Amino acid sequence: MKYIYMSLTITVYSNRYSTDCNFYEAVDDGEMTRRHLTYAEAQKLQWELVKAGATRTFHPNMFNNAISHIEIGYWMRH
Repeated sequence: MKYIYMSLTITVYSNRYSTDCNFYEAVDDGEMTRRHLTYAEAQKLQWELVKAGATRTFHPNMFNNAISHIEIGYWMRH
């Protein structure tokens, strides 16, 4: 059975200008690829994946609420 797995992680540090955004993708039995995205690209991709049925989890930092981590995971068989 063939599948597609996509994962997007967005970490925001104190302000939106200091971010770390990574997109991981695996198709069928191929190698997992990783791309570094800009914050604007990551925000757009985040909502496209959520509309397609991805799960989104938001984790604020317990010591500093200005720091947050968002994980989006999408898995599909085709």
